[in-house]
Amino acid sequence: MNNKCTIGQFIGLLLGWATWLLCGCSDDFQTVPSSEGDKTDILVSLKILPPGMESPLTRSVLDPIGDEYELSTTEAEHRINTLTLIMMDVDNGKETFESSQTIIAPPKEGDTPYNVTFELKGISGTKRFYLGANMRDEHRKAFETDQRIFNADESSDGHNIVGSLMTVNHENDGKGSDILMTAAITTNKGSRDIVFDGTEGSEIKINNPVKLVRTVAKVLLTCVATNREGEYYVEVIDQQDINKENKENTGWIKLDNVNYMLNVLNRKTYMDYREEGTGKNAYLTDPNYAMSNFIERRDNGGYGLKDLANYQANFLYYDTQQMVEMLQETGERCITRKATLFDESKVKENDQEKHYTEGLYCPENMVHKNIDIPEEDFASVNRFVTTHVMVGAKYTPKKIWVNENDKLVEKTATTEDEALKLLEDLTDTEYLPGTFWQANDTKKYYSLSGMRKQLQDEPNTEFNRYDGGWGYYYTYIDGEANKEGTIDYANETRWGIKRNHYYILKVNQFVAPGSAFPGNEVMRIHSELIDWKDKGSSEVEIKVPQN
Repeated sequence: MNNKCTIGQFIGLLLGWATWLLCGCSDDFQTVPSSEGDKTDILVSLKILPPGMESPLTRSVLDPIGDEYELSTTEAEHRINTLTLIMMDVDNGKETFESSQTIIAPPKEGDTPYNVTFELKGISGTKRFYLGANMRDEHRKAFETDQRIFNADESSDGHNIVGSLMTVNHENDGKGSDILMTAAITTNKGSRDIVFDGTEGSEIKINNPVKLVRTVAKVLLTCVATNREGEYYVEVIDQQDINKENKENTGWIKLDNVNYMLNVLNRKTYMDYREEGTGKNAYLTDPNYAMSNFIERRDNGGYGLKDLANYQANFLYYDTQQMVEMLQETGERCITRKATLFDESKVKENDQEKHYTEGLYCPENMVHKNIDIPEEDFASVNRFVTTHVMVGAKYTPKKIWVNENDKLVEKTATTEDEALKLLEDLTDTEYLPGTFWQANDTKKYYSLSGMRKQLQDEPNTEFNRYDGGWGYYYTYIDGEANKEGTIDYANETRWGIKRNHYYILKVNQFVAPGSAFPGNEVMRIHSELIDWKDKGSSEVEIKVPQN
């Protein structure tokens, strides 16, 4: 076991001691009201461990007896350019912004700790301190609000919501840079209240380490795929074959044609890691939190949003057409990405350079299910408030019904190219190459000419059209999996995406052809939950209700 600090602690373990002029008290503080009078200099010295230190191997919270290993982060993800110390005055438990100072972080000095000093103005009384890394002025101003909430506001789209919490490096594969990190400073006895009694020249040491926490999470979608003559393909089965022992591969999905994005992003973020309760009853919150704040039961049945304007002020929710456009063509890599080939060694390997580092960043999203929603309604209702992964996969079926000499004939292709040629009878230019039709009753696949012949023979046949062959899926990301590795949908359940966590999702196979429109087809996924701070993982199956 390496004795150096973890990557979370390298940007943490920030506080070795603090020296305050004007303070002369022990670690057992009593709340003291601020005195009237002029503000005087308060000196705060912090002992900082430089970024980039190697982390030891630590055990997973979800799998405490599992193998130990670590997961790499990019250099940009633990970079500290500036440090901001914020001092809040405390009166009867209410915090009020008083003073702050931002300094340029000293350059990296190997593994040698260095000291930084902040000069603040304040008056005597009870104070609380917050430390931020890479904090911009708009972040600092959030501490002047009642709940210390940073608001990306409604003018921000998905990228800009994330970009409001970090600077995303587009030229570096979307791996991020200058991530906002925050921490609440406490004494070594866990107290956040620190009293200044006005005695000049006094000195106090606080040995409790400060752990800076990134304000974003990161999500990566990987697929188990097979190399066939230079192209990677993901296994595809039909819905009716799910429970069969021997599942037939019913078509083709290229790994290069699997795209993903995140939907339902929080516009508002607490500047500090907000936890309520203690011990096993502790849970995290975010400014959105309870489902009942946004969802209600309709008088005529079903569930919907209480107030659309209030909802849009708290969440970014992409509509169907937006998702279709983004999932069919990955543009900005900070919003949509192609899935990555799953490689077990990139999760288990101890060599940090061989780990996964890519993915999509997103704000924290915590949800409290505090209303009674029937199971049959829950999946659709939950999507309003829970950040989830939307997946687009371009599918080419193996068996296709075509019109041959005015007769319906089922053709079986042996290669994807052969199947695509069977679909080339798209005489109408409005249809994308690779488009096919699936009959709702028989689930059979048709080319354009085959679909038209089927309607000629059976006019009541209903079809779903898959434009360009694209089908869509979604899955939730669970940061608080229970022992069975499933999301618990019982009442009073709290779950969600935690900041400072890396979620690696693994798709073993697709059930084709998905939904013709985003939002209707859920998928089962294996997830590697990686804590950037503590490291470690546990493979869990995320089970969601099947429509």
